[in-house]
Amino acid sequence: MLKEETIWIRNILINEFSINDFPLLNLGSSTEKFRRTTQPYIHKNIFSPLIKTKKKVFHSDIKNEKGVDLVGDLNNKSFRDKVKLLSIKSILCSNMLEHLSEPHIICKSILEVLPTGGKLIVTLPLQFPFHKDPIDTMLRPTIEELHNMFPATKCIDSEIVLSSNRYIDDLRANKKYYFIMLMRWITPFYKYSEWKFIIKDFFNRKENYSATCLLLQKQ
Repeated sequence: MLKEETIWIRNILINEFSINDFPLLNLGSSTEKFRRTTQPYIHKNIFSPLIKTKKKVFHSDIKNEKGVDLVGDLNNKSFRDKVKLLSIKSILCSNMLEHLSEPHIICKSILEVLPTGGKLIVTLPLQFPFHKDPIDTMLRPTIEELHNMFPATKCIDSEIVLSSNRYIDDLRANKKYYFIMLMRWITPFYKYSEWKFIIKDFFNRKENYSATCLLLQKQ
């Protein structure tokens, strides 16, 4: 997640959410270590303020690790039924859809557990390199395209959030990674379907990272 993206989410939570919009389900939350150590600005900007104001958040992921409150797949009906019992009022789904082969299915599942009037914060990379977890479909939607993935919702706020960081900056900061990618750029015969994305990243290496960020409300 981009640092600037976490600031956008923080501001949405401050300006557009009330106590009635909680509990919040953090879908695809990853682990406590990821939120606090790997990308500490996630906890600092998003979850620390919620903890301080005693707002309830359920972290959900398929990984059964520390910091995950609900372990399961939202596309599984029994897990959805379990989530519904928690009286979730809002959902945060950040940088998850690009890692699913059929994102439209999880979009439908999200809308099923979100009550009418419930709020959904959804973000996806727009300009960002190919990154597998465990796959990357290179879903990089515009605001309109992302909104269309969630029918019967109203868009309350949206923004293309621009980062100060670029791919070339990350490459220069990690010489070993730079060398690995250099070797990958010149080997199109290895996993050609992935190489097509990777070589595109090379030509976009001087572009600033960006993310498509939306606040939606179920109608």
